[in-house]
Amino acid sequence: MFTGAAPTREDHEYTSSHHFCIAAFGNSDRRAVTTAAIVGAVIPDLSLYLLSGWELLIKGTSDTFVFGQMYYSESWQSIFRIDNSFVLWGLLLVVGLMARSAVLIAALQRGFDASDIGFSAS
Repeated sequence: MFTGAAPTREDHEYTSSHHFCIAAFGNSDRRAVTTAAIVGAVIPDLSLYLLSGWELLIKGTSDTFVFGQMYYSESWQSIFRIDNSFVLWGLLLVVGLMARSAVLIAALQRGFDASDIGFSAS
């Protein structure tokens, strides 16, 4: 819930899951799997990059307003709920497992980052 203050690094924990998953799936002999892991690390947050990029770079909206108000708006949060959906990523993972596709499984790893689905280690 938005409290009125601009978000800080503590509000949006930047885990090392992106780097771990890329390293775990990365293999110079399997470039398609490494590429899929990189793409999979970006896809769940792509809407955030596009929305905030549009507002900041194209429209010139202040970063305080974008990340203090717009980020927490119902319209933005409804988009984030879809692209960070545990159910959506779960169904895609089942497809990847059934197809025994290392590329698809590597691409899906980021969808299961615990920090995106409300779990915290602390």
